[in-house]
Amino acid sequence: MTCYVGCYWKMRAFWSRKRTLRDMDALAWHALRDRTLWRIEGHLFGERRPPRSYWWNVNRSRSGSQVVAQVLRSGRAVLREGGAEHALGPGDLFLFAFGEDTYYGRPPDRPDWPGHDEALVTDHITIGGAGLREHWDLLRARHGSIVHLPDRSLFYAAMREAVEPGRGPERVAALVMTLARTIEDAAGAGRSPVAQAIDAILADPCAEHNLKAIAERCGCSREHLGRVFQEQIGSPPAQWMRQRRIDRALILLRDTDLPLAAVATRCGAGGLHRLARWTHELRGLPPLQLRRRLREELHRQPQTAPVHAPPDSTCIGDL
Repeated sequence: MTCYVGCYWKMRAFWSRKRTLRDMDALAWHALRDRTLWRIEGHLFGERRPPRSYWWNVNRSRSGSQVVAQVLRSGRAVLREGGAEHALGPGDLFLFAFGEDTYYGRPPDRPDWPGHDEALVTDHITIGGAGLREHWDLLRARHGSIVHLPDRSLFYAAMREAVEPGRGPERVAALVMTLARTIEDAAGAGRSPVAQAIDAILADPCAEHNLKAIAERCGCSREHLGRVFQEQIGSPPAQWMRQRRIDRALILLRDTDLPLAAVATRCGAGGLHRLARWTHELRGLPPLQLRRRLREELHRQPQTAPVHAPPDSTCIGDL
């Protein structure tokens, strides 16, 4: 009897320990999840500051991966970042990240600044998660830290959806995508028609581009588009797009198991016939055999860089 009782307590201790390990693993996983997935760290809508007050100067001392999107609802303010100074007005959205040399509000060293006598009302949202700093850097590289929002309704709707209780990372991602679209629209405003046309090609070279249609949509001629594109990029649009599509086709063949028809669609070849012509011109092999060859080469040299077509294969195709 003593043996059975001893075994019982040993087994109970074993399973209790096993459950504890499982619980610890779950806790560790959720802790990692909380640090990784995008989440709302804080928000405040309608924050009001009276005249002649408020200078945010503690951002540099804050650490972490959090980023902030802040909208000036009314009043005027100054944004200082990296030694530069920018004026902020109603409807301006500005982006910054914790730990940066960023200050904003009413500058205490400029008592004669006219915005000192106005109340300041702002809305802000703080987001945390892996990779957000890189997203903020990319968005700011596109249009700077400040974006004017002539119509704030769409962005505000995304902000309010993201902060509702129970909303998951997908709502935060939707907010970031709304912000990205807002910045893309702002970046395109005021640029020349040919600059807009070139940007449309660079943004998605594997899309079914029609150069004449792009030029007409943006308000320039196809000839002018081709001439400026070659001056800025270094090759004609058709040749540049063909090279990017071949590069994409090789990556899809090597790194995915997509059917060949799907590869042809995603790389912009438009069909299996053209995809096969590209692979024959490049390596003298049909697509399926080239896929096997690329994977064999990758297996033999696992540290090699991504596959690219050689320069001499970039003759103009019938795009």
